[in-house]
Amino acid sequence: MMYRGVVHLVSVVVDQVGVVWIEAEIAVVEKVLVVFWVKVVGQQWRELQKRRRIVLG
Repeated sequence: MMYRGVVHLVSVVVDQVGVVWIEAEIAVVEKVLVVFWVKVVGQQWRELQKRRRIVLG
């Protein structure tokens, strides 16, 4: 019986670690995507401003 209890405990801990790891990975991926998106949009915005100046100027 003791053995089963230990196995169950270990499996629960492993599950928890797995969940935390997946959440951490998702958070990292989200940060990378946000940074990437901000850079791309910022680049597009600057290009647009340059073109607008050329058109208006």
